[in-house]
Amino acid sequence: MLVGAPVALLATYEAERLPIAAWLLGITTKLHGQTFHADSNVQRRGPETLQLELNYRASSLARDERKAPTRVQAGDRAPDAPCHTATGTPVRLFDRFRGPHFTRLAFGAEPSATVAAINARYGDLIRAYTIIRPGEPADSASIIDTDGHAYRAYGIEASTLVLVRPDGYVGLITQQAIDAVADYLQQLAM
Repeated sequence: MLVGAPVALLATYEAERLPIAAWLLGITTKLHGQTFHADSNVQRRGPETLQLELNYRASSLARDERKAPTRVQAGDRAPDAPCHTATGTPVRLFDRFRGPHFTRLAFGAEPSATVAAINARYGDLIRAYTIIRPGEPADSASIIDTDGHAYRAYGIEASTLVLVRPDGYVGLITQQAIDAVADYLQQLAM
């Protein structure tokens, strides 16, 4: 349980997690049946047992504001990608997601003042980074997508904002102004 979490956020827990629990129960029931029935074929486990296709796209916490969503959508597990900091240090996106905060990724060149404003406005609630391509102007909040893995993993081509929830799932994807992040957080009463 999130200590001090807003009631609006806590109210989404059952609606979001109950369908996943039912889905997992179905998988375990199927595997149990395969294991304990003599007439079953050799036990075969598919991708569902690895839970790699688990998503919360239908959740009230998933908002994808793009006209044409790509493979990764709000409610999906946020993909990892190997990148570099502005100083050349290797970093993975998962490293930036780790912790009890939201992570805002701005794909495309963005003024560092916008990132600084988000960090100042939301303090420890959101960590804001700009994902840039090699050769674009960088600062301390830049993550350089050295080999294009992040852009490909997220299916991003134009300037796009991605807000990753503390549990590692994408909460918001938008090509709108930064106010979309504030609107999303207001929905959660944060």
